[in-house]
Amino acid sequence: MKKGVLLVADGNEGAGKTTILNWLYETLKQQMGDGMVILTRQPGGTPLGAKIRSLLMTADPTMEISEVAELLLFCADRANHCDTVIRPALEAGKVVLCDRFDSSTIAHQIFGRMRHEYLDAFKMINAFARGAGSGGEIMPDMTLFFDVEFERGLDRVRARNDGLTKFDAEEHAFHRRVYEGFQSQLAANATTWTRIDANPASEVVKTQAWAVVSEFLGIQG
Repeated sequence: MKKGVLLVADGNEGAGKTTILNWLYETLKQQMGDGMVILTRQPGGTPLGAKIRSLLMTADPTMEISEVAELLLFCADRANHCDTVIRPALEAGKVVLCDRFDSSTIAHQIFGRMRHEYLDAFKMINAFARGAGSGGEIMPDMTLFFDVEFERGLDRVRARNDGLTKFDAEEHAFHRRVYEGFQSQLAANATTWTRIDANPASEVVKTQAWAVVSEFLGIQG
């Protein structure tokens, strides 16, 4: 069984990745033992990150966040998260399950915001955020892309009663571009990304995800 592994779950809004990731976390704890697997998220996986998440996700009409500031806030969250949570866990030989990573920033802030001219600058800043200057750049060992057609995903999100984030409430064209951003990354990262069909019922998606994760980690049964 592999240890010291970073597994990322990502996808467009309404893909159900958080539900499946929570289930994977509980299942892996049973297989590996409590304490050998951690569940975290970006943004929001640290106390600082929780404050950044609140700033980023809440549609506050009294506070304007520019597109550059938005991008840099995601990177600031990632820097603190990688240094204080992910790196220590990996060095301790744990499996880290992370709900979103830089793949989501590329999809939302580069593709969704139509700011492809920011990409080169983002790659440089993001390398530092992932720890290039403090012990080596942290890269996901595997990214599970939960793929749901973006309109179906939006219907799911808007049918829930837990409120919409600022990004949930974006126009359809934004979500279409985000979806295209994920598809572009999937095509470019065939060796480290795995597509999970998130359109069926949750139990079917769980079966797909467990087959991929258990094989990758070398878990039998």
